[in-house]
Amino acid sequence: TESKVEREDSEPLYQVLARKSYDSLQKGVALFEEANDPTNLAFLLCNMGRFMRFRAHIHLIGETPNNVHLQKKFYHEAFAFYQRALGVLGTRKENPDLWSLVTWELSTATFNLAKQLQDHSTIDQEGAPQNADELEQEVVGMLQRALKICDQEQTGPRQVLYSFRAALIHHRIASYHHFSFRSAAEENRRKTTLQLCKLHYEKAVAIFESLSEPQEYLRIQMERIALQEYQCELAQTIPAKLRQLQQALELCKQSRAMIECLASAKCGGGGANVDRDELQKLLELFEKR
Repeated sequence: TESKVEREDSEPLYQVLARKSYDSLQKGVALFEEANDPTNLAFLLCNMGRFMRFRAHIHLIGETPNNVHLQKKFYHEAFAFYQRALGVLGTRKENPDLWSLVTWELSTATFNLAKQLQDHSTIDQEGAPQNADELEQEVVGMLQRALKICDQEQTGPRQVLYSFRAALIHHRIASYHHFSFRSAAEENRRKTTLQLCKLHYEKAVAIFESLSEPQEYLRIQMERIALQEYQCELAQTIPAKLRQLQQALELCKQSRAMIECLASAKCGGGGANVDRDELQKLLELFEKR
């Protein structure tokens, strides 16, 4: 109709295309449901999930840019579409490749939302500061779900990607507990967060070492050394301080093999994904230690 044409002329192109994409995907889902075609239905539901992830990061006219709570809404709609796709497929054995695709997309969406919440969620819907404990519980819980979805046991083409993703998640969780340890006042809570922090750091660094990822490996080792140095500052006696410094020194020694590997160009140090400047800074920090 004429009014519809006028509305589209006044809208940004991305908004017109987003609406048309959503309408087309909905129609496709309805048609494949009617045709009782589970494979194509699952594939289209997966695409609906992708669309919702895309929708979470654009703002239409009248919407507030970078609204974390609106992003959460669209991400949860994406989760629902991915779960519907898995429900249509039933089990992995019916269509292993499509099942792996959907679970990878679900893991990616869960991980991305957790990162978004961890990095940007500081205000609730009423504009008041978000409760730190509630935020921590939500983010860590989401990271744990993303980790659970990561199928590190599969031997397909995504095995390395799943392992790398798992290491990133362990690092995120460890960093979160590291921050909590530094800011917590209650002693039992500090002990628990410290244990969890060290556990996830160890898991992350083990995976990155197995994948020959020097930059990620050295970054985590540097954070672990900083944690030991902070514990040294907190220690009340000379022997306790020495124990923390000895552990920091041990972490430096553990990193020697990766640094030598990097120097000989036998590991991933020459890859396109390596930030040379950051890597140089990490090496300089190790040298200062």
